Amino acid sequence: MKDLVRTLSASTESRIAAPRLTLSVFQPSTFNPTVLAAAGLAIAALLAAGHSLVQVSGGTQFSHTYAMILPVLLAGYFFSIAGGMAVGALAGLFLGPWMPLDVAGSVLQSMEVWSARLGWFVGLGGVIGGLMAVARWHKAVRDHGVLVDEVSGLLTPDAHRLMDQPSEKPYVVAVDFGLYDRLRETYGQETAARYVRAVAGYLAEAVQASTAPLNTRSTRIQGDVFGFLLPNDPDALPRTIDAVLGHLPHWVSLDEPYSDQSIARADAAEPIVLPVTAHMGIAQAHMAAFTSFDTFRDGIRAARLARESHQPIVHYDSGSLPVARETMQISAELLQGVERGELFLVYQPKLRFADDSVYGAEALLRWQSPRRGLVPPGRFIPMAEQSSLINVLTGWVLDQAGEAMRHWHADGRQFHLSINVSGRDLLDSRIMTQLRQMPNRVGVEATAFSLELTETAFIENLETITSRLSELRDIGYDILVDDFGTGCSSFAYLHRLPVHGVKIDRSFISAIRTDETAAHLVGSMIDWCRRMGKRTIAEGVEDHDTADLLKEMGCDAIQGYWLAKPMNGDDLLPWMDRRSDGGSV
Repeated sequence: MKDLVRTLSASTESRIAAPRLTLSVFQPSTFNPTVLAAAGLAIAALLAAGHSLVQVSGGTQFSHTYAMILPVLLAGYFFSIAGGMAVGALAGLFLGPWMPLDVAGSVLQSMEVWSARLGWFVGLGGVIGGLMAVARWHKAVRDHGVLVDEVSGLLTPDAHRLMDQPSEKPYVVAVDFGLYDRLRETYGQETAARYVRAVAGYLAEAVQASTAPLNTRSTRIQGDVFGFLLPNDPDALPRTIDAVLGHLPHWVSLDEPYSDQSIARADAAEPIVLPVTAHMGIAQAHMAAFTSFDTFRDGIRAARLARESHQPIVHYDSGSLPVARETMQISAELLQGVERGELFLVYQPKLRFADDSVYGAEALLRWQSPRRGLVPPGRFIPMAEQSSLINVLTGWVLDQAGEAMRHWHADGRQFHLSINVSGRDLLDSRIMTQLRQMPNRVGVEATAFSLELTETAFIENLETITSRLSELRDIGYDILVDDFGTGCSSFAYLHRLPVHGVKIDRSFISAIRTDETAAHLVGSMIDWCRRMGKRTIAEGVEDHDTADLLKEMGCDAIQGYWLAKPMNGDDLLPWMDRRSDGGSV
């Protein structure tokens, strides 16, 4: 079985398409060479012993010729059809024309007799060998399904039960690409499977290239989560991990060689291009649990934490188990908090340079937990985005923000409000219905609302999200790309998206006064967006000089602590009145 694992591994990692198993009359044996050598010696000894027994007993007229059946049976069992027939022929020849019918009387056998015996032995060896070949083929098919993943062509976690265990605890590395579930929901199972096969091919190549000559085997664990084992060498570990990450591409096209070209696509004229973002979890294997999924359990936990915290690499810490349980507890408390009225909105104003006016604000969600106090949004929103809990939060925000706009507009305030939505929200039929109905429900035109969506949502569900946003844009909503510049697709996809503007991420804005490269990059973004007819809003502006520099660059609007911190709805309009009376920035 270990040899089968090695054979399948070599085959699948040299070409990612899963190997096909075929039945052959020379079906290879699964015994190791030592056993086969011992069996060969035993068969040779039995042939010699059988020949001697017949001769000593007086010739082939006695029943001792059946002693030759045993080596023929063993040959068929150990060496399949070819081996069984070859030894059968030897057994027939050993008792052939040179073996007398009666040794004492020197009576020879007739040709018909010894030829029939020869044919019988050859046939017996072939039948036994054939039965064993069929049995091995069925076992190989069964083991192939258990040991080789049909989608990726890589080994399964179960294969590690049959591998030689390292002498020391190896490092377990789990790699989570994080797109499988969303691709399956958006494009369907076939596209998700093509993505898995594509990234599996690149990962297998990256692992082999980075760990040569160790011949490290890659494994598909679940979805688009993969794994591999590395020797217990803390000094070499960082170099190996960096090398693996360096070999992975930033993008993968499902028309590239590792994709499954046999699957028909309705969008064949438009290749699907997806990001490759690997989140790695590293742990040390528990030798006592060196079986199937458990081998990679701690690595998977660390990889999941890396994805949720937006880090490339996380080392497993047994102390993270309580943290994971705490995260689940927070999710339950947050859901209860929606029902108990623990959530509230704050609003951060936006300044438009063209007329030096505060034209609107962004609605930001806050959670005042009776147990935890004021919970930072970075603690609970990314967690909620991993599940349908984000739909519950967004639905609540839309209700509250809509009511706030109803009151402000009833007071004669022509105010613009931005609301954050996630890609998962736009895939939810209830949220889409809520967005379609909100302008009529609150009596405020859709043009008074902006919907902010991060780049990641576009990349992962491009066709569906684009279609939904086109519908919302036609209703009248203003569409903005949030955190612009942090994703791989910014300039590649912006011209194709139904958006009115972008919000340049604070990580770029905070550095433009001290970093010439950052300033040049932000200036290029602003200039490129202007050429495309898209507005630009700078996030995270915290001082007057940064605001002036952005105005010189041609940025349309800003948002940040320099203008105002987020504030309650009751404080927003009085603040705007005081600022209007007190002059401009």
